Amino acid sequence: MPDNPKRVLLLAESPYMGGITSHILSIIQAFRGRSDFIITVAALPGRRHDNTLFDACRALDTPVHVFPMQGAFDIRIMGALQRFVRKERIDLVHTHNYRATLLCALAARRTPLVNTCHGMAAEPSFRLKAWQRLELLAMRRSRLSIAPSEFVRAWLIRQGLASSRVRTVFNGFEPRQEEDAACRDEQHIPAGDLVLLYIGRLVEGKGVEFFIEALAGRSDGSDGSDRSGVIVGDGPLRAALESQAAALGAPVRFVGAVREPGPYYRLADAVVLPSRMEALPMALIEAAAYGKPAIATRAGGIPEVVRDGESGMLMDYGDIQALRQAIKDLRTPDVRTRLGEGARAQWQAHFTLERMADGLAQTYEDALRPLSV
Repeated sequence: MPDNPKRVLLLAESPYMGGITSHILSIIQAFRGRSDFIITVAALPGRRHDNTLFDACRALDTPVHVFPMQGAFDIRIMGALQRFVRKERIDLVHTHNYRATLLCALAARRTPLVNTCHGMAAEPSFRLKAWQRLELLAMRRSRLSIAPSEFVRAWLIRQGLASSRVRTVFNGFEPRQEEDAACRDEQHIPAGDLVLLYIGRLVEGKGVEFFIEALAGRSDGSDGSDRSGVIVGDGPLRAALESQAAALGAPVRFVGAVREPGPYYRLADAVVLPSRMEALPMALIEAAAYGKPAIATRAGGIPEVVRDGESGMLMDYGDIQALRQAIKDLRTPDVRTRLGEGARAQWQAHFTLERMADGLAQTYEDALRPLSV
């Protein structure tokens, strides 16, 4: 190890299951064994009973410091942040998402900051627009901003950030080799069914309702009994989606939130992400790492992960007929094999942990250089 490795604090906005948590866990894993940076993890508390980040870090033997807060924005945290940075001798803070970036911009006046912009909502509420605007203002305090896709980088530049201060670093992921696939019998999936997986939050804009409708039947009028959907995740729309599936008789299993999704990727024949907007979804990177083709929309940074006809199939948001046709096409084993191999090759070329760590390390080094006068 170098005489003076630099200490980086990863500050998460919340501990919830989702792409940001998956990304932070990947960073922890990517820097293990490296000698240039030491990673420390902290998080703002959540307001839901979802502590996925804390549970996963515990499994990785990685401590997480939690900053207590009263409400969504608590100015008292700024003093706590400053004291923590001094105590832990943090050289650089890397923030993730709105509140974390804004709070650090206000609090960490003497510590270099880097932030990752994890994207934008397709139709943000007034409240979310306000947080988004505040984050963009706070990014001007960061030495460098990281975009997880070229789509997000272009958007940030359009919002007024200098192109020289925005870096694209693709997210990375590495599957665990020792895990087994989830059991078909436990999920009550018939032996010959095509297994289609959705993994993520059950919230507006993810298009899960279209996935369920596509599973309920095919355009030729048959009942679609040759495939099964597995939905991993939780959120405010779960009850409504379960009711929709029951009313349509769609062959869907709701698993809920899980700490380790790997066994479900191994079980799946393909992963479905019919979202309205995504910056660079971890679910599709993880699917590619497992050699699974994707059915997804042409939204945001998705085409940077999924090559249409090479590693998966792309369609427009809400196009149920196209989604049904893609599912039908994947019934052919040769198609699944070819697209799965393409997905794995795409992951190997762009989305490994090593590639992500190298990109982040270069960004950290550049951000730690003294500012020119």
